[in-house]
Amino acid sequence: MSDLSKKISLTRAITSMRRLFPDEYVFYPSSWFIPAQLDAFIKHCNKCAKSGEHSTSFQNSNNWYIVKPDDGAQGTGIYLIQKPEEIRKPETCQLIQEYIADPYLLNDNLKFDLRIYAIIKSINPLSIYVAREGMARFCTEQYATPTSSNFDNLYAHLTNYSLNKENNAYIHSLSLIDQIKGSKRLLSTVFHQMEARGVKKQQLWHDIKIIIVKTVIAMLPEIILNYEHYFYDTIAPSLTIEHDICNTFDDDKENMELLRVRSIVDEVNNNHYNKDNH
Repeated sequence: MSDLSKKISLTRAITSMRRLFPDEYVFYPSSWFIPAQLDAFIKHCNKCAKSGEHSTSFQNSNNWYIVKPDDGAQGTGIYLIQKPEEIRKPETCQLIQEYIADPYLLNDNLKFDLRIYAIIKSINPLSIYVAREGMARFCTEQYATPTSSNFDNLYAHLTNYSLNKENNAYIHSLSLIDQIKGSKRLLSTVFHQMEARGVKKQQLWHDIKIIIVKTVIAMLPEIILNYEHYFYDTIAPSLTIEHDICNTFDDDKENMELLRVRSIVDEVNNNHYNKDNH
């Protein structure tokens, strides 16, 4: 089921649902997958340039975009652009998204994301378990709105552990005390830090779970097709999905779907979902 973890597959699913329910899927940044939608992205940029308007739904200062390889991982191959001609290897499968230029920051002024884990236990009826504990990954250099002089400072713009651990400024969390300022922190620790700055934790947690549910719903048709393909013997001859993907959490673990949900909170405490992995 590796296709479900690719960025373009997720974007197709979210885009389809956004057409049907535009008010319910505003959490996902406007996106274009190339090469198929390269012309559409060029038209979008030309329109923004002519009108002098900022790009669409988020506070996207000076229309910055983030480009990610479709099947990339660990921050490899990710970069920021302002113009279509800055796209590297436009013939390869990549995802272009509006860059969230006003992320919510704590006192250390480091950009971070929240990693929340969810398990799809059953698809009919749909049953999702969300882990109460997760983690947050922090950049290792202070954030600044992207400009022509700092857009390539990946230590300030990308939260990926595999990238930031190479920076001398990376702080290992060797104890509970260390992880208060660590480059990796428990989700509960970050929630407490956000609460101290006035963020309503319960509302934030509610919003995150809603995003998870909406994302799974968007992916559900493809999940069902993949499940039927890989586990045909399990569901034949009825070809209905009326039982648990994983009957228990101890047995048949190979049938259980694990989603790693990455959420970035902006300055006005809106959640922006980026991608999922299995």
